[in-house]
Amino acid sequence: AATCAVLLLAFAATFALSPVPPHSLPRAHWSVVPATVDLTAGGIIRLLDYAGTAVFAHAGALQAGKRGMDALGCVIVGCVTALGGGSARGVFVGEPGGVFWACEPIYLRIAVVAAAVTFAAWPFIDGKIVNR
Repeated sequence: AATCAVLLLAFAATFALSPVPPHSLPRAHWSVVPATVDLTAGGIIRLLDYAGTAVFAHAGALQAGKRGMDALGCVIVGCVTALGGGSARGVFVGEPGGVFWACEPIYLRIAVVAAAVTFAAWPFIDGKIVNR
């Protein structure tokens, strides 16, 4: 339950950190958050993909925290855990445009926020979940 709360907080914080719109561009060009929730099959898959990114970042940050890393170490390990597999796949397959998170930075934002929230909640997580 605590892990779910941490992940939901990280996911919500990621969307709260969306950039402020420049007034010269229409909404479609500046926002990473859709104007409405897309409940089509593609939208649900995208939402599950975002949630999976947050879960992997959380797992990486948990392992880094267990080994005594500081905040930067937890965020780096969380991001490598969340984004590393897809990045390696993109390089091996030869996808145009490089790694996927460079083309869609929302994945990097989700990973950074999820790992940072996990680090910030580490005293609670360590006492309640890890050391049972």
